[in-house]
Formats: sequence, C-alpha cells, structure tokens
Amino acid sequence: MAQILYATYDGHVFTPEKNLDLLPDRRYLIRIEMQPA
Repeated sequence: MAQILYATYDGHVFTPEKNLDLLPDRRYLIRIEMQPA
C-alpha cells in the first residue's frame, strides 16, 4: 500500500497535514522529498 502524505518539519519533528491510519509495531518505509518553494 503506497500513500502520499504532506508534512511540515519544524526542525525537530514532522507534522502530517492529515491524520494517519498506521498500525502500531510495524516498520514503514518513508521517503522524504523537498518541494520547491
């Protein structure tokens, strides 16, 4: 299952723009790309 989500990084953590429906105790692959300003 692939999802695209948008998040903001405040220098410490990523805050997603929408709630995530992720299962606990699972490994997830996260790819981070910066959008042009």
